[in-house]
Formats: sequence, C-alpha cells, structure tokens
Amino acid sequence: MNKMIKLLVVAIIFSQFAIAQDYKLGEKPEPLESKKFEFPAYKEATLDNGLRVFVIEDHEQPMLSFNILMPGGDALESKKDAAGFAAALIMKGTKTKSAFDISKVLDGLGANLSVSNSTEFTRVSGSSIIKHKEVLFDMLVDVMTNPTFPKEELDKIKVQAKAGIKSEKGDPGSLASNMSKKALFGLDHPYASVSTEETVDAITVEDIKKYYKDFYLPNSSSMVIVGDFKTDDIIKELNKKLATWKKGDLVKLEIPAPKPMPKGIYFIERKGSVQSAVRYANMTVPFNDADYMNINVASHVINSSFAGRMFKIIREKHSYTYSPTGGHSSNRFYNYSIFGSDVRNDVTDSTIISINDEILGDLYKNGPSKEEMETIKQFRIGQFYLSFESSGFLGSLIQSYDFKGVPIRMIKEYPNQYDKVSALDVQKAVTKYLNPADGYVIVVGDPSVKEQLEKFGTVFTYDTDYKPATGLTSASIDADDLLENYTKALGGEDELKDYDVIQATGIVSMSASGQNLPGKTEMIYTKTGKMYRLVDLNVYKSEELYNGTTGWEISTSGTIMKEGNDLKSMKFDADPFKYANAVKHGYNLQVKGKKGNQVVAEMKEGDKLIETLYFNSESYLLEKVEMLQDTPRGSLLVVVNYSDYKDVDGMKLPTVSKTETPMFNMETTYEYKVNAMTFPDSKFEPAK
Repeated sequence: MNKMIKLLVVAIIFSQFAIAQDYKLGEKPEPLESKKFEFPAYKEATLDNGLRVFVIEDHEQPMLSFNILMPGGDALESKKDAAGFAAALIMKGTKTKSAFDISKVLDGLGANLSVSNSTEFTRVSGSSIIKHKEVLFDMLVDVMTNPTFPKEELDKIKVQAKAGIKSEKGDPGSLASNMSKKALFGLDHPYASVSTEETVDAITVEDIKKYYKDFYLPNSSSMVIVGDFKTDDIIKELNKKLATWKKGDLVKLEIPAPKPMPKGIYFIERKGSVQSAVRYANMTVPFNDADYMNINVASHVINSSFAGRMFKIIREKHSYTYSPTGGHSSNRFYNYSIFGSDVRNDVTDSTIISINDEILGDLYKNGPSKEEMETIKQFRIGQFYLSFESSGFLGSLIQSYDFKGVPIRMIKEYPNQYDKVSALDVQKAVTKYLNPADGYVIVVGDPSVKEQLEKFGTVFTYDTDYKPATGLTSASIDADDLLENYTKALGGEDELKDYDVIQATGIVSMSASGQNLPGKTEMIYTKTGKMYRLVDLNVYKSEELYNGTTGWEISTSGTIMKEGNDLKSMKFDADPFKYANAVKHGYNLQVKGKKGNQVVAEMKEGDKLIETLYFNSESYLLEKVEMLQDTPRGSLLVVVNYSDYKDVDGMKLPTVSKTETPMFNMETTYEYKVNAMTFPDSKFEPAK
C-alpha cells in the first residue's frame, strides 16, 4: 500500500512537470483557438388556449423554469396602479388556497412562482426541479384562473406602497428619472405616470379584477420554458395542464402620443441636498425602428461602465462624481435616453457644460474615436456571447423580440448588426436623437443651485410631488412680530413662564416598510431646564436625559453622552417653548414669505439653516417644521406636523404630532399635566 501511494505521488509530480514544460515562464500564453458560435435550438408552438410557447431544452441540470409575458403593464392600465396591484395581489389567495397555503406548498418543494409588473407588460415566473413540475403547473393554473384578490391583503399592500412612495421622495436619482420622463412625455402620460398616496388610496378590488379580466389572457401572451425535458412531451403536458386558462377578448394595445413639455431646465427643489442629480433626457425611437441600433451604440459610447465617456470625463478627468448612470430604454412603443450623474453642488453647472461640450457636443461634431468604437464593440459583443451560457438568456431574448415586433432571427444577427455600426452612424444618431438642443436637462438639488442653472435657459421649478413650485408670496410681518404673535397664541409670555413641571404622555403609532409598531412616549420638562424624553416601541426603546448642563441618550446600543452640537440641540429641545425662545437660544429667525395660509420662516445659526417653520397666518400657531437629519443614507428631510391645540392651564399645546420621513412615519397623541407632580434629580441622569 505504501509503495502504491509513493508511485502515485511520483506520477502526479511527473505529470505536473510535464505539463509545465508546455509553457515558458514570463511569457504570456496565446489565446485558445476561437470557436464558432452556435445559436441554441428552440421550438415554437401554440397551445389550444392561444398561448404561444417557446421551448428550449437544457439537460445540464434536472430543472425547469418558465416566464409568461402578458402585454399590459402600467402604460395600458385604465386606472393608475391597477396593473401593479394585480401583480402584487394575485398570489395572495385563490378559491381553494390562502396566501399561506400557496407559500407553504412552493417553499416545501423548493419551487418558485412570482408575478411582477413593468411599464408594458406583466411577467409570471416559475421554477422547480423537474420532478415537481406537475405541482408547479397546478399552482400556476390555480393562481391564474382562481384568484380572489382579498381586500385585507390589498390593504396591507397599500401600506407598503405608501411607504415606498415616501422613500422614493428621498432618492434624488428616482426623482430625476421620473421628472425626465414627465418632461419627455408630459406630466400625465402613461410612460411618465408615478404612484401617489392618492392613486394608491383610490384603487379598489373591482379595479384590479377589471385589469385581470382584460390582460391576464393566454391568447395575448407568450411563454418561454427551459429545462430538462423533451420538447414534444412538455408541449403536450402544457396543453393539458393549462387547458382551464381560457381565451378572452383582447384589448387593443394603444399608447397615447407623447405631449412633451416646453424645452428648458427642469429643477426639483430638495432642500439640504449636498449633491445635485443631473440628468440629460431625449426621446428616441421604438425598438423595431431602423435607427434603434445606432442610438443604442451611441448610448454605450456615452455611458458604458469604465469604457464610456461619462466615466472617463466626468469621473476620471474632472472628479465630479464616483459613478455616472443612465442608458437607453428598450420599450416596444416609445424609448428614451436618460443619463447623468450625482455631483457636488458647486460643480452642478460645470457638469452640465462638460456633458454638453465634451461628451455630446464633441460626438455630434467629430463622432467617436476608432479606439472608443473598438472598445465598446469588443465589450458588448463579448458580453452578448457570454450570456448564452444561460439558456434563460436566450429565452428572455426570444420573448422580448417577439413582444416588440422584431423577427426572432434578428437575435442571431445582433453581433453582426452591432459590429456594422460605424463612427459616422453614431455621430448621426447623436445629432438626430441625442442632441442636447433637442432634449431636456433635469436637476434635483438644493434651492441654492437654481442660480447656476439660469445661464442655460428657462428654469421650470417643481417640488418632490412633481407639481410646479408655487413659490412664496410676500408676508407683511417681520421675525420679531411673528415670534411675538406666536408667543401670544401659546398663552402669552407670563403664562409660558408660569410652570414648574410639564409632563406629556402619549400613544405612538409608527409605520415603516408596511409594518405598524405601536408604542408609548413620555416627556418631562422642568422650569430649571431639565428634560426627560422616552420613546418605547416595544422592539426598540430610547431615553434622552438632560440635567441642565449634561445630556445622555440611552438605548439598546448603550449610553452615549452628548457633546458639541448634539448637546446644544438637546438643550434647545429641553425647552417646551423652544421656538418662541429661539433667539434666547442663539438662533435667528428670518421670515421668507407666505405659502398658502402659512407664514414661512427659517431658523438659522449664523448662515446655517437649522429648521424651516410654518405658522398659521391667522392663529399664528406652529403647524409644521422641516429639518434635515444626517443618516447613513445621507441627508433626509424630516417633516413634523402639529395639530389639535388645546388649552392646558392657560397654555395652548398641540395634542397630535405627525412625523414624516422617507424611512418611516410616526403619529403621536399627547395628554399633558402641569405642576401635577415633582421629579427627583435622578430622573434626569443615568442610573448609577
């Protein structure tokens, strides 16, 4: 045995030495001989119910996967959000199974079945090991033919949708992309429409059922199925299994013509942004248009990872940004180019000039260089070939080309067609379709950036709801009078001093990511400037203590002693009438104007904006406060609304506050007690 082991070791060493003799150290090995690309085989069939099926055999693993594409989506819904909610709700219950039952069956088999929605279609995707395909098909048929769209599940999804809408308002990139589409297509065009809390609230189960009836039809849809099976066998099985998914009357796929907005600079004010999201947007052509390929190559020259001009010029040459973004869409009916980057506020105008002159301007004057064209072609064509390692890639291409009205044979021609695009073709595409003179510039940023934009043309200002910013009208009151009126509205200066202890207890309801967290709060203020504040959400508890000179925050993470600006902020918060006493705390107030029935004032420390205050122009009570808070996700806008003021021992105090952020919402109702009890000094310091 030992002898045999030694012989094996010698043999291994010898074989490795022999292999090494084929190579010379220090020399780059030659590439292997190229192999001719063979386009994978597939078969097309139409089932008795009208569903068109593309079948691809893949025997590498005992698996099966499919995608069903049903034309429709956001652009074709008769009521906003119907398509999205239909996709989200259809898996939540059938006539025989609850959402839990569906998940239990699929999870138990390691199978997957999901439904997603997009601009022009809805997609149903499924996968399992081959031996469980019958269970997967049965579940597919049950979901597609017997959905109940339960009202209680709709209500849950609505909460999640609203949380997503608020989160999107905190994302400059999303705001810029949405505003770009609105400029290109018109504010209310289906390609530019965005969900709002109002559209979410307006959706009913009946709306969802109507969309389901109109668009979840086999005779308008296609299916790509890939797996370890024989083509003829799987077609027969599908024909039998999907027989109960019946044909229906088809809805004509019509998209209204775009109504572009006036050319200019579209600016969304996002107070406190330290970066500007800059985007260039142009309308192009449908996917099956003869010029589509040329525009696509041009878009790759502009922005294609490390090889694109955006990366080389905006990042490497000027260091304006870390990661440029954007590209060319691939819709069936209408397409557009949107690209740009998030840059520092002080180089917003410089970025626009650079894109206009060094990228687009140079391309339509001189075209791309030979080196640029070769690099882009090698990268994109090589990426195309590599993607065929996955059979699913071929399936998705076949389905996409079929839906968009392009002959499937053109998939085989893609590398040749891409390679044929010349530098002159790119130059013409940029001149005709991506010319900045014919497009739009969209910027999302701090209001201070607006002045930089005016040199480029007319600036149209919008808010984060994509509504024209009405701006402020003049207010016939100065800061001193405003604070005096506010103090009187709260009860008067004498009343605001006539307390020893104010105690507020409250019920908290916090919502985040569609989940509701109930909790409680307590606040204690003393005339000597001490404060105790508790927020207890059961899963998370936080206490803030201030003894008049030193402050602490106690949470599950431990105890943190406040210092610097955090300590100053805590001292300010320890005053129950802090805004009435803002000047005494070292802040200055500037009245900016009037917006609706509110007087708007900015509270600053020197030139730095701390908070924006909104006072009712008749009662002078504070109704809203806006502030920016630094988080790991960047600066986020926090809005606190105050309402339901009630008299408490001669003082008028708000009994409801609603806090809104892109990450969570929180509503609190308060009850107050004045001079009802005393608290020891230990209440305002950590336990020893």
